[in-house]
Amino acid sequence: MPSLQPCASQVRQLSQLSLELAEKTLRLEGCGYKLDAPLPLRIDPDRAAAKFSAKSQRLKITVPEA
Repeated sequence: MPSLQPCASQVRQLSQLSLELAEKTLRLEGCGYKLDAPLPLRIDPDRAAAKFSAKSQRLKITVPEA
């Protein structure tokens, strides 16, 4: 299962971000960040998960293949 870990140095909590996942795209916005990226695989957005670590200031997005 692929995962992405963008650096989020200005983010203090997950609620500061807007995350949208579709079968072939990832959109992430908040705290001056804006990412609209095509994904190399088709994913199942209903089974995707996001976890933010305030300590390491990292957002981990886990996206299972469809």
